[in-house]
Amino acid sequence: MMFWIVVAIMIVCATGLAILPLLRREKDASASDITEFGGDVAVFKDQLAEIDRDLTRGVLNESDAGSARSEISRRLIEASGKAKTVSDPTTSSNNRNLFRNSALIFAGLCVPAIAAVMYVNIGNPNLADQPLLARLEAQQENNTDNKILDLVERVETHLSTNSDDDDGWEVVAPVYQRLGRHDDAVRAYENLVRLRGESEDRLSNLGEAIVLSQEGVVTQRAETLFQRAFALDKTAVRPRFFLALGLNQESKFREAASAWEALLEDATPQSAWAPGALDQLNMARSELGLPPAEPDNQAAAIMNLSQQEQQEMISTMVAGLAERLEEDPGNMADWQRLIRSYTVLGQPDQAVAALKKAQSIFVADQGALGELGALSKNLGLTTQN
Repeated sequence: MMFWIVVAIMIVCATGLAILPLLRREKDASASDITEFGGDVAVFKDQLAEIDRDLTRGVLNESDAGSARSEISRRLIEASGKAKTVSDPTTSSNNRNLFRNSALIFAGLCVPAIAAVMYVNIGNPNLADQPLLARLEAQQENNTDNKILDLVERVETHLSTNSDDDDGWEVVAPVYQRLGRHDDAVRAYENLVRLRGESEDRLSNLGEAIVLSQEGVVTQRAETLFQRAFALDKTAVRPRFFLALGLNQESKFREAASAWEALLEDATPQSAWAPGALDQLNMARSELGLPPAEPDNQAAAIMNLSQQEQQEMISTMVAGLAERLEEDPGNMADWQRLIRSYTVLGQPDQAVAALKKAQSIFVADQGALGELGALSKNLGLTTQN
């Protein structure tokens, strides 16, 4: 109620400020007009008297004096009529004030009425204000989006005549994914695989783009790509995640539950995929008539700890994995898991040491060496022979 009282006071004040100059201007204008036209009448009368004097002195002849007298008389009659009209209140009110009265009515009644109707339809007194920082951030975001679109357009123009430029496809592929242009992302990742060859990362990117283009369905083609990516790196998360998701979609819930449990064993506090994987695991368990995963599930337990406790627990797990490999060094999947864990923990020296040791153990196994080489490339690890 207070809001509308304030609005009414503001309308009255604004209307008064609009009307007051019109009233004041009319009063001043009337006085000025009377003085002006009365002065004209006096001047013209003096001019007629002056013509008579000039005629008496012989300055003007009768013909010129007659012409001048006629013109001045005409002007005198016109000025006298205007002075009479201005000085007559009735005539002034009916003629000269018509526009003024219309303006007063419009300013006093129509403008407030129009403003009230517009506010009732589109106004919102409860709408929160938008701080300057929020407006600047929104503007910056729009500018960033425009720059991204400009970049995409330039790269597309370049690729239209240089389709074998792998750097161009690598730049535009993730941008397509971000913009939701998943079909274009599929085409871009296909070209990357064609030009640079297969790797776990490129095959997983292509498979994920296909899944997104199919609204989350793991198609047969995507499944094949993830299987090839998994063959290159058996510890990589994405191919295992989507393969497990495909098992859920195919109603193979027992195999899916096993796949999700194995994947969650590698979860860390930084694993953004872990909550989704846990949900999928519980869905599979529900279909099998099993209770949800217990809170002491390794991934769930890690996420419920403090940051320091999480770090200590992960370090303990990695140390236990390293001890297990001392006893059973022939487990390739565990070596890959150990190397990746050291990288996640920010310990590249230990990751390189584990990689070298694994290479020395599998020196006679070309397939294993190929997998280790692909893993080191994906993780950005380098070894000196």
